[in-house]
Amino acid sequence: GNIVNHNAIFAALSSLPLSILERRSGMEVTRFITERIRDGKWDEERARRLLVQPKEDSYRTLELKDGRMIERYIGTLEQANTNKIVGYTWYFRDVTAQVKAQMALRISEERNRAILDAVPDLMLRINSRGELIDQRVPDLDIYSELPRENLNSLMEIFPKQFERDIRRKAAQVLVDGDVATMESQLEFLGKERDLEIRLVRSGEREVLAIVRDVTHRKTTERELIQRNFELDSFEYRASHDLKAPMNSVMGLMDINRN
Repeated sequence: GNIVNHNAIFAALSSLPLSILERRSGMEVTRFITERIRDGKWDEERARRLLVQPKEDSYRTLELKDGRMIERYIGTLEQANTNKIVGYTWYFRDVTAQVKAQMALRISEERNRAILDAVPDLMLRINSRGELIDQRVPDLDIYSELPRENLNSLMEIFPKQFERDIRRKAAQVLVDGDVATMESQLEFLGKERDLEIRLVRSGEREVLAIVRDVTHRKTTERELIQRNFELDSFEYRASHDLKAPMNSVMGLMDINRN
């Protein structure tokens, strides 16, 4: 259980005092490191087993109290020709930056997933050949007939002519890189609906199509246009109906003056 040799990197990484390093006691070194592990508890019997039979716990990532993450791996030293184990090599590596980067990436992915789950839009990934390669179907009633995965073609979603228009627009977006917008009233999933589709390049050979049902908004706009037209018609009729009596009154006034 004694330390035969170590390098300067281990000494710097472990912050071991020179006095402990000089005594070369594996037990003493193990205890020093254990006491600096977050939530680490010294167990002499476990430490002894670790020094004698480290294969039971050969790999571990240690979180230290100072916030660093240390990766530890224990390899065997075997005697030539006999394969008899004569010792172990302990490898320590500071992986703090990698672990923090992985944590940040995971948090970012979870945040993006939460944002996507909150967006009420159908999202389609389309490749440079105009083929559907992936989709995200929101959990809304209007999309209840669409499978959440394994859609094979845009024609399973849109009428044939509109599907061709989407593919043509997607090809144009890949060429010029501009965001394209399409609006149309069409039969969608068995019902007449108004759709707004935005296409944006999401890779060298890929376009993301964001499909939004704007039926309610368009219906409201059409109703407002109709009401404005009716008001204008009423105003014209009212003006015309009042104009004749006013002309008669003005004529009588002129006669009276004469």
